Amino acid sequence: MTTTNDTNASTAPAAEEAAAVAAAAAAGVAAVNPQALGAALDEAVRKAIAAQMAGLAKDIAKSAFDAALTDEVIAGMEAAAREAAAEAVAPPAEPEEAEEEPEPELKFDSTEQFVREYVAPCYAREVSKEGREGEIRWCPQWHEHAEAVARFDALFRAFEEARQGTGAEMSAFWRDHLDHHMAELLSPQGAFQYCSVAKGHHGYRGKLVPLPLQAAAEGSFQQPFEQLESGLVVLTGGSQRRGEVVLEFP
Repeated sequence: MTTTNDTNASTAPAAEEAAAVAAAAAAGVAAVNPQALGAALDEAVRKAIAAQMAGLAKDIAKSAFDAALTDEVIAGMEAAAREAAAEAVAPPAEPEEAEEEPEPELKFDSTEQFVREYVAPCYAREVSKEGREGEIRWCPQWHEHAEAVARFDALFRAFEEARQGTGAEMSAFWRDHLDHHMAELLSPQGAFQYCSVAKGHHGYRGKLVPLPLQAAAEGSFQQPFEQLESGLVVLTGGSQRRGEVVLEFP
């Protein structure tokens, strides 16, 4: 009898512990929210489906890529790679020389033609009437006057440049060039002072002579300037005036 009581005493605590664990498990199951459990199950199903779809898509893409990657395509890719590698290691090409633009064709072949076919008809003035010599002068032999030749030659060059423009270049030519030079030439005190249309070249028995000059002293045109370390340019030499400074900064 003593042995039986000892056995019952040792198994009682174990039975109690098992009963406690079962009770705790039952309580835990009872504490789970059915809605939360359903949501977790849905999420797990979606992830499983997504994983299956990703694997299937990967297999389909691999199959399509393998079908498209033919021997011809591979050969083209290799050729393109070789060409790119050759360009990468090739020396830089020398820049091509820009082609020079052709010189614009002149409208007139000479200054004389320019005066005859452009200036004379376009710049018409009454220069033949007697009694107007005190107001305006013109010489039909303009080419015998050095000043007239120089002015008309400059006008010819300015005209050929201006006519190539697409805007107001010709207007500026008339305003800044033709009007200015013609006013000087047609002046009664100008180059044609002793000429007229009626009496011709030097018909008034006079002739303009060059401006009187005196020879300049030797060394007069040597550069009388000195540039300081600061960049300031000052006058030097005998022509220097006290306090005179040329404010020029190259």
